[in-house]
Amino acid sequence: MAIATLLALTLLFNRLKAGPVPSPASDRPCVNFMLPVPATAQNAEYDIVHVNDNINATAYAVDLDTWSFDVKSRVLRNITVSETFDISVQLCVPPNGIKKQNLFIATHGGLFDKRYWDPAINPSEYSFVDTALAGGYSILTYDRLGTGSSDKPDAYTIVQAPLQLEILRSITNMARSGELLKHAAGNAGSAFKGSDVSLDKIIHVGHSFGSVLTTAFLATYGNLSDAAVVTGYILNEHFAEMRKATFGLEYAPQNDMTLFGDRSSGYMVDGTLGSFQTVFFSAQADATTGIGGFDRKVLDYAFSIRQTITTSEFLPPTVNLGAAPEFKGPLQFMLAEFDYPVCRGDCNIPFDPATFKKLYPNATDIDIFTQKGNGHALTMHRKANLGYKATLDWLDKNGF
Repeated sequence: MAIATLLALTLLFNRLKAGPVPSPASDRPCVNFMLPVPATAQNAEYDIVHVNDNINATAYAVDLDTWSFDVKSRVLRNITVSETFDISVQLCVPPNGIKKQNLFIATHGGLFDKRYWDPAINPSEYSFVDTALAGGYSILTYDRLGTGSSDKPDAYTIVQAPLQLEILRSITNMARSGELLKHAAGNAGSAFKGSDVSLDKIIHVGHSFGSVLTTAFLATYGNLSDAAVVTGYILNEHFAEMRKATFGLEYAPQNDMTLFGDRSSGYMVDGTLGSFQTVFFSAQADATTGIGGFDRKVLDYAFSIRQTITTSEFLPPTVNLGAAPEFKGPLQFMLAEFDYPVCRGDCNIPFDPATFKKLYPNATDIDIFTQKGNGHALTMHRKANLGYKATLDWLDKNGF
C-alpha cells in the first residue's frame, strides 16, 4: 500500500510540476457543445483478448501481431447498433471569413481527440484550426466516439470503425441540412455569429485512423463530400508493417486513473512517452528548410492530451476502403516524410498515379504532398503551418 501511495504521489507531483495543459484562446469565433448524433451501423462481436489490465493489453497486441491472425475468422456474431450518441464538437465560423461557407469536418486519429487539430501550445505554428480560420474557412472538429468528452460506450461491440463511419455521415448530413448550425446557436446564443451562414461545401479531412474513416466515407458516401484531405495515411508497400506491440498499449485506467478513470474494459492507451514518440514523432528535421523535427515541450504536451482507442477499433479495418466512383471533388494526400506507421519511417517512395485514378476515377484532382521532416503526428512538428498552407493553396487552386 505504501509503495502504491508513493507512486501515486510521484505521478501527481510530476503532473503539477509540468504545469497545467494550455487551452486555446477564448476569443475565437468558436463554440464547443455536445451534439446528439443518431447513427446505425453493422458492427460485430469478436473473439479477441479482453483487456482489463496491462497484462491483457500486451497479450492483445501480440495476438494481433501473430502472422496467422485473421479478423474475419474472429467474428462471433454480427450486431446492429442503432443509438443516438453525445459527441463533443467544436464549430468555428469566422464572421468575416471570405470562405466561411466552406466547412472542414476534421476527424482525428487513434490515441488523440479533437485537440490534435488545435494544439494550444504555440497555435500560430501548430493549430490547423487557427490556420483554417485565418484563411477564411469554417471548421468543425469533434471527439470521435470513445474519446475526449464524447460518450464512451462498450469497447467490444459498439466503438468500432463501422459505427464511427456512420457518425461521420450523420454529422455531415447535419452540416448540410443546417441542423448543426441550429445546435451551435442554441448552445451559444448571441455569442455565436455563425448561425446565419450557409455551409455550402464540405471538405473532409482526416488523420491516421481518421483518414481510414475519411477514405471509407469517400468510398461509401462519396456524393456527400465536395473535397477531401487525407493525412497520415496512404496505401503503399510498407503500410501496416509496424507491429501493434510497438504502441506499448496499456489498459487506460491502470495507466492513469486521473485521465482515464471513466473508461471501462477494452479501452487502451499508448503507455509510455517513449512508445508515443516512436509512433508519432520524428527527430529528423529537413536540413535545408528547417521544417520538421519537434520540440520536447510539444512532445510532452501531446503526451499529456493523449487519448484512448478500443480493442475493436484497433483491429484491421472492416469498412469499405475500395473505389470511390461517386466522389467527384479534389483529393489531397498529405504525407509525413518520416512516417513510421504508414511508410515504416520513409515516405520518399514512388506512388503510381494510375492506382489512385483507379480508386478515385471521377476525382477532379489528385495531389500527393509530402511534408518534409515530419513524423506521423503532422500537427505536432516544427513549421506545421507550412503544410497547412500547402493544403489551403491547393484548395484555392481547386476553387475552394
